[in-house]
Parts: sequence; structure tokens; C-alpha cells
Amino acid sequence: MDQISTDHYQSTLVGESVESKEEKSSGYESEIIAEELPQVLPNFQADIPNGGLLAWLQVVGSFFLFFNSWGIVNMFGAFQTFYESDLLSHESPSNISWIGSIQAFLLLLIGVITGPLFDAGLFRPLLFTGTLLVVFGMMMTSICKTYWEVILAQAVCMGVGLGCLFVPSVAIVSTYFSTRKAFATGIAASGSSLGGVIYPIIFHNLQPRIGFGWTTRVLGFIFLATLSISMSIMKMRVKPAQKRKLIDLAAFKETPYLLFTIGLFFGFMGLNIPFYYISSYAIDDEIMSSNSAFYMLSTINAASIFGRIIPNYFCR
Repeated sequence: MDQISTDHYQSTLVGESVESKEEKSSGYESEIIAEELPQVLPNFQADIPNGGLLAWLQVVGSFFLFFNSWGIVNMFGAFQTFYESDLLSHESPSNISWIGSIQAFLLLLIGVITGPLFDAGLFRPLLFTGTLLVVFGMMMTSICKTYWEVILAQAVCMGVGLGCLFVPSVAIVSTYFSTRKAFATGIAASGSSLGGVIYPIIFHNLQPRIGFGWTTRVLGFIFLATLSISMSIMKMRVKPAQKRKLIDLAAFKETPYLLFTIGLFFGFMGLNIPFYYISSYAIDDEIMSSNSAFYMLSTINAASIFGRIIPNYFCR
């Protein structure tokens, strides 16, 4: 009996000792985890500002990025009409439209690279590079004389620059908003519509007065001024905890995402046709005067402002 009692007493002590060590170990590990969590996960949902001056300044900055990315793509119809009747009149309308098509293609394609670069925290280098290429490409367009010169300057150089600007314009707003993310993004995206309104009007009114060269230079200076606003007020709020691959094909293994991407592919195939051809079509078929036809492009873009803001306001 004494031996049994002694063994029971020893096992009890051992059990208490083990439990005590486990509790201490658990408490110690909890402290370590608590110390490491802010470093590993620096941005929690509760920390998102969801408003305030700094957050809305990001919307303003993103607005001007859209203004000078998709806004430039949306105004190409003004160049299309001018090239058909003047600078590149010896080229077919189909060949001329390749300039705008390549520009829009590169805007989206470059996102495959700029997305991971943005995630790596290279926000400002992307803004600087995009601004430099867009402004430089527009200035080089002003001195172009041949079709291939325009392709290199306006399509390739500007297209790559637009691609550098597009991903930050979309991604930055979502880090400052949660419940009003869709509405804030819609306001920012309306910059592309306003750019498509203002830029064709500027081109149409200045080109007969000061010529193609100086008109495109004026546009280049406007690009520089408005993009400088974005560079001066935009700030990356968080950086990702983990690095990602430059090109990650894992997402394409998800069937819903793959089908969604395919649907967007076919949707974009016909998206820019009205923007590129509506003015020249109205002039060629004598549907309206050349002066009125130029404003058709601005009218289409103006109407899209409401579609970008109103549905997003009701989106939850």
C-alpha cells in the first residue's frame, strides 16, 4: 500500500509538473506569436481608414491615373479621324487602328508584370516610369512623320507607360476602403471617362490652330501636370507580408476565375470599336458635319461617367 501511495503521489507530482511546463510553454509561445503577428500581418481589416482626407486623396490621385491611362485610350478616335484624313492618309483605317489597338493591348498586358511589382512595394517607381514613358511617347508622336514612327511612339512607348499606371490606379484605392470600396473605385474610374471627354475636345480645337505637333505637345504637358498630382499625393499604405512570383499561373486552375477571364477576353474584343470609329464613320457617311462628328466621341465618354459611379454607389 505504501508503495502504491508513493507511486501515486509521484505520478501526481509529475503530472502537475508536466501541466505546469505546458502552461508555461503555451504562455511563452503565445507571447512570441503576439509579438510576431504585427510584423507578419501588419494590416488588419479594422485598420483600413475607410475615409478621411488621406484616403480620399488616394481617390483623387487614382482618378488622374485613370484620366491618363484609359482616358488616353478612349480618346484615340480623335487621332484615328485625323490620321485618316491627314498625317497617315495613305494608310488604311485598319492599319491606323492598330496604333490604338496595340496601345490598349499593352496597357492590359503589362499588368501581368506590374501587378507583382506593385505587390512588392514598387509603387512609386511604377508611377515615375509610367509618367515618363507616357509623356515621352506623346512628345515623340509630335515629331513623327511615318506610320512606323507613330507605332513606336504612340502605340509601344505610350502603351507600356499606360500599363505601368493602370495597376496602381486600381489597387491603391482598395487598401484605403472596405465598405465603400466599390463607390470609391467608381469615382476614380470615372477619370477615364472624363479624360475621354476632355482630350478629344482639346485635340479638335487646337489642331487646326497650332498644328498637329504643338497640339500633341500640349497634350503631353497636360499628361505631365495631372500625373504630377498623382505622384505628389498618393501613398502606399501597406506592403504584402509575403513575396509572390512574378508570374503565377495557379489562379488559372480555378474554373470560375478561368471562365471569367475568358469572358472578359471576348468582351474586350469589341469594346474599343465605337471609340475608334464613330467619328470617322459619321464623317465618311455624311451623317453629320465633321465638327459635330468629333463631339460624338466625347458624348460617348461623358455618358459612361454615370455608369461608373451610380451602380457602384449602390454596390455593397
